[in-house]
Amino acid sequence: MSLIPVYCELKDDHIVVYQSDGKTRTDHGIYNIITERTCSKCGDPRMLKVKGEFHCLESYLHSSLKDTDGIFQLGYYHKKYSSAKQMMNKDVLSKDIIKLKNNYNYAVPIAKAMFLLMKSNFPILLDADALVPVPNHPDDPFRHTKAIAVTTELANEYSQHGKPIPVISALNKILNKSTHGLSRSEREEIVENMFEFNKNKSVENKNIVLVDDVLTAGNIKGRCTTILKEHGAKRVWCFVIGRTI
Repeated sequence: MSLIPVYCELKDDHIVVYQSDGKTRTDHGIYNIITERTCSKCGDPRMLKVKGEFHCLESYLHSSLKDTDGIFQLGYYHKKYSSAKQMMNKDVLSKDIIKLKNNYNYAVPIAKAMFLLMKSNFPILLDADALVPVPNHPDDPFRHTKAIAVTTELANEYSQHGKPIPVISALNKILNKSTHGLSRSEREEIVENMFEFNKNKSVENKNIVLVDDVLTAGNIKGRCTTILKEHGAKRVWCFVIGRTI
């Protein structure tokens, strides 16, 4: 993606992403958004309506995200996306999440789309006092991308729309291990000691938006939320780019 200014337009079930220099327009693609009713606790759209009431079918996420005040997401993340399928419907969200790892520029359209959706569908997040990224490990060669890049750009969006709020690097990742392919118990054990609070920062009595790229099992977001709450955060909402399916 070039440095030509990026623009986003919210439609009924997707966000159009394009670039323009004022003379010509280049369509980047669309981000399909989740339009179904979602669980207020875990954000799961698989809600079952029984006798006029909606019930969430998820159970494990409710456990791993027990301290969060809500999960919000831009769209779905397909781990093994089909290039042909995405070319057909022009949905490039999964591709952009993957490319974000190596290229900070992809944080720009993603953050713009997240803020656009926030204003329209998740206005409670506009009450945030600070943004906190789920950090990368210092030894990670891509430590300045992913959640950190998106959080920085998201703060720019807040500022441009009249509410400057800080990015607080309140968490440090101290264990550089992957949880992919592990059992639930193994994953929980590793994540328990994966992060620590940055004692040089304060989240006391603040409403926090915790930002990350992908939600899968929820252990990392849950652990980070618990740490923030233990250090005085009033509320912690999690906002991720994609929900793994």
